[in-house]
Amino acid sequence: MKSVSKKLYKEQIKLTKWFAIITGICLLLLVASYFWLHSMLVLVIGAMFGPIFLLLTLVFAGLALATRAKLGQ
Repeated sequence: MKSVSKKLYKEQIKLTKWFAIITGICLLLLVASYFWLHSMLVLVIGAMFGPIFLLLTLVFAGLALATRAKLGQ
């Protein structure tokens, strides 16, 4: 049971890192669209996907923290 929880925790940490990276990329797209005003597509991509991946990052970070707390018991 402990090894399954440990494996789950590692997977949740990996997903949290990837979602945080993608959120950062979306943030960079939003910043780039501010300086490059002709690219509406960059603005739309950043505005659409940024909040989704930010929410996923927060959810998986919460799940990883809960699993870590469960492992510490």
